[in-house]
Amino acid sequence: MDLKRGEEVIESKKTILCSTGFSDPILICFDHPVQGMAEVGVVIENELTTDEEKAEVVNFYFAPSTDSKNGTGVQGGQIPLIVFYA
Repeated sequence: MDLKRGEEVIESKKTILCSTGFSDPILICFDHPVQGMAEVGVVIENELTTDEEKAEVVNFYFAPSTDSKNGTGVQGGQIPLIVFYA
């Protein structure tokens, strides 16, 4: 799995996931912390394959949320998780 900002790979992790048969997520952590920046696009490149579909690239970005009531935000204090369910 490569995490990219533009063409730059900012973190990479090689792993193989297998279904456990349960809906519990399987956590994969990068070897180093990754700084997420508000309103800056980031791309995860990975091969995600199920019996029904295949996806190779997922785009996402972090945006401020009006739901945050405790003073945290994408600029500081929030720790995002990127979760894939199959």
